[in-house]
Amino acid sequence: MKISSSESIATEKIKTVLIAGGSGFIGRFLAKRLRSQGWKVIILSRSPQRGDITWAQIESNGLPPCDAVVNLAGKHILDMRKRWTQSYIDELLSSRLQTTRTLVKLINSSKVPPKVFLSVSGKCFYGTSQEKTFGENQGPGEDFPGQLCDQWERAAREIDTSKVRHIQIRVGIVLGPVKENLFNTGILPLLRLTFMCGLGSKFGDGKQYFPWIHIDDVTGLMSKSLTTNSMSGIYNIVSPNIVSNEKFMHALGVTLNRPVLFRIPVRMIQFIVSKDRMPILTEGQHVIPKRTLAAGYQFKFPNLEPALNDLVHQRKTGEQYHARSH
Repeated sequence: MKISSSESIATEKIKTVLIAGGSGFIGRFLAKRLRSQGWKVIILSRSPQRGDITWAQIESNGLPPCDAVVNLAGKHILDMRKRWTQSYIDELLSSRLQTTRTLVKLINSSKVPPKVFLSVSGKCFYGTSQEKTFGENQGPGEDFPGQLCDQWERAAREIDTSKVRHIQIRVGIVLGPVKENLFNTGILPLLRLTFMCGLGSKFGDGKQYFPWIHIDDVTGLMSKSLTTNSMSGIYNIVSPNIVSNEKFMHALGVTLNRPVLFRIPVRMIQFIVSKDRMPILTEGQHVIPKRTLAAGYQFKFPNLEPALNDLVHQRKTGEQYHARSH
């Protein structure tokens, strides 16, 4: 069911948003988008050099006055700089669960709670399959990434929804501008580097689904959901036109004017990223944004080729993009 125009006009005006993890990839783009729309943005970070307020401060003093809280905090499961050790697994869990529980506790106990709590997890929630199609009503997968996302979402669902509207967004493989920091702008800069070195490759047989999404559509849905009173519950933010890994790599090669020459064997991928993380790259899942489309969200980049062209050729740096967004 689509939101009517009259319902959209009646959306609530929110003035201040607290973004946990706002110095990360998605957080930086979301903060810039919201500021350009007139919001006051408060960045919550572990380091006072990276944010406006720290976790230690909110644990001592409570939440600052705000109308919305967005939780993007959490270590990335596919950080190639991190070896797959028990120490890193514990870090993945604590960076998601402890931060979420802290925010939920503070929101629930606040005398004047925010109106909206937006929590984020990943498309890895569903596990992997070549046969199934995953809408928002599907349950969690049984692999490690699926169980990790499930625990993360369960912690967020402890929010008191009698006081606060709760939105949960499951994010696909986010594509950002290629000429930013290799390790803080999603997967695309890393893939571009391999192509420019003549090592463009598909993962395994390349038949697995590759649920991609342009960064503008991630922040677009988040912005819409924060100000649309009728939106609550779970939303997948992935392109409605998902392709296989092989087709994605071919399209990227065409955009970069570079060939796809190789296939990275599954055994090699397992050696590089570990057995637990390997399915994320080699098996994939056919995720569909069913509720997102039903909510009336209009994708800016529903198709892959225009999305890649925008991120590879039209944006020079993240700073220039951010400057244009004001």
